[in-house]
Amino acid sequence: MKTLAIRCSRARYYSPEVMQVKLVRAAFDTVYWDNTEEVTTLFYLTKNLVQGRRAADELLLDWDDVEWVEASESTQGGGAVRYSWSKNNKEQRDKPKGLLCVTGCKGEMKKGADGKWVAPSVLCPVHIGRHAKLLQSLDAGVSVEELKAPVFSKVAWIGKVPSGATLVVDENERDAVLQQAGRLVLVITRKQEVEGLLYDGSMPFLLNGRKFRPPPRGVWFVVPRKGYAVFAWASAAGVTHRMRKLMRKANARGEEEVVPLKTIESSRAARCGSRWRRYSHARVFQWMRLWRTASGKMSLCAARTYVRLTR
Repeated sequence: MKTLAIRCSRARYYSPEVMQVKLVRAAFDTVYWDNTEEVTTLFYLTKNLVQGRRAADELLLDWDDVEWVEASESTQGGGAVRYSWSKNNKEQRDKPKGLLCVTGCKGEMKKGADGKWVAPSVLCPVHIGRHAKLLQSLDAGVSVEELKAPVFSKVAWIGKVPSGATLVVDENERDAVLQQAGRLVLVITRKQEVEGLLYDGSMPFLLNGRKFRPPPRGVWFVVPRKGYAVFAWASAAGVTHRMRKLMRKANARGEEEVVPLKTIESSRAARCGSRWRRYSHARVFQWMRLWRTASGKMSLCAARTYVRLTR
């Protein structure tokens, strides 16, 4: 290993761009404050500037795990986030993490005389998160206090669940949901979902004697007796897609390209890089045997790759 390091060095051949505050600020300045997905994605970005968490921690958060604290004369406003699972907290001990409101924040967002949301004056992750929850509750048709959903998710009335979606419902509510859901939505019970039934485009919908194959729109879950369904952001790839989309919109809406294309495309590269490094040395040595040249010596390219993957 020392010989390889001396010959090839341990210098990085590629370093992915890091998400910076100025890039999040560019998205903050151009976001549409009535767009639920954009505001929720912005909350994901701003929150992780303060609390850098793994995607698995974030995607398991429910709104019941987030408690808002109002400001008073002796305390600063903010929130407490209770992560249900963490790589370093597998026992799920209750360790809430604080999320403080920033100086200069004027509190909750309000609508102006034109009926549009007035953009906040400062980049405050707390009130961006509170606004994201408000927009989700409006999409669900319930009050903010009644909303039951993952923090990072899409919410819609049962009748507005998109075509091509799989809608999971309790057995005793299936008939009622069938009357409300669209004709190109597959409605199944929880037992059927556990057995692996879902719409993936392999079989068409039959409607008025015609076959329809809408693109699959994921698995949605009906909240019992509430009249709405939720679609959780269930993968790091899904979050990455939304982050990229928001950054591209920031460039398109601004007067100039604020977020470089390299930065927009770097998140997946960083994730792939960490995944490659998780392979064991034994597995890498197996690949090294395949990379050997005809003379029995390992090529310099392969040696550089080995050093990069195992540094």
